[in-house]
Amino acid sequence: MFKTPHKFVVHLSTEFNVDGQNAGSRVISWVDKDLHTLEERRTEWGVHLNQKQTNFKFPNFRYLFREDISSTKQVLYYALQDSKYFVKHQQNTNETTETRKYYPLSKTKDMIGEGANFILMRYLAITKYTGSFEMSTIYINGDMCRNIYDCKGPKPGIVNGHKIDLCKIYRTIIEECGIIHLSVTVLTVYGMIVSQEWEGCPYIIHINPLFVTKGKPVPYDCVALKKVWETNMEMVSKYLDCKVEAEFKMKTYLKDHPEIQDMLSDYLNSVLLLKPENVMPFTVDYFMNFEPYSLPELPYFDDFDENKVTNESEMFW
Repeated sequence: MFKTPHKFVVHLSTEFNVDGQNAGSRVISWVDKDLHTLEERRTEWGVHLNQKQTNFKFPNFRYLFREDISSTKQVLYYALQDSKYFVKHQQNTNETTETRKYYPLSKTKDMIGEGANFILMRYLAITKYTGSFEMSTIYINGDMCRNIYDCKGPKPGIVNGHKIDLCKIYRTIIEECGIIHLSVTVLTVYGMIVSQEWEGCPYIIHINPLFVTKGKPVPYDCVALKKVWETNMEMVSKYLDCKVEAEFKMKTYLKDHPEIQDMLSDYLNSVLLLKPENVMPFTVDYFMNFEPYSLPELPYFDDFDENKVTNESEMFW
């Protein structure tokens, strides 16, 4: 038996609607424990008005149906295939263009994908790493780029009125043509992202002010739903609907199969008559008698040759 190596599934999503501007990004990535990206899909889009219309009252999705709207969308997909990376890039502006390419592992041996990037930055913040190092990455257009990290280490700061230690990580991406992109990400020493901004972008991603950032984050409570679902009107309504549907299916099945009712009636009579001390083993043994017998799998009489020698193990039952 082989032990399955641990992997991360990373999902990141951001979106904003400000002054008639709608934009966002989405990353879905599959990363192994060594931060090697096995598969990733990255999407970036933006929709904006060509004309200044600040009093536009319709929902933002209506922008897509107006002639005075321009939009752009880029999709990058790459995956590890046969000892090389397959890369596909799509761009939708006035027309759709698509490019495909392959990168050998010799060129991507130190590559950090966008999903793996956030895992790495959280690790650097938790370990309180100080220093700089260089890796590589794939930009949204599908080209390989230099990827430089500069970690300043933990310093005291204030977030939402709480005094906590923060780590600031500078990330510099340099394209092959020489264009430089700089981002700054601020994290707590527990790996929680506080804010992120890109140079030249007027918008900053910041943590929800209502979210508590003081101290170690509270672990996710897997049984929280069991504690509160009865007070949620929507959840109770769905539960009752499913319950009624299940009861209807069960009654219909019993009506269509009267032999099941006879079987249950015989079982109850046997329990009342024999009065077993432990009902569970008795019930299992009782219904096991209705299971069809397993027959031998080897054809003992077909093509039988007593002089034939075989190393195969016989399976009798």
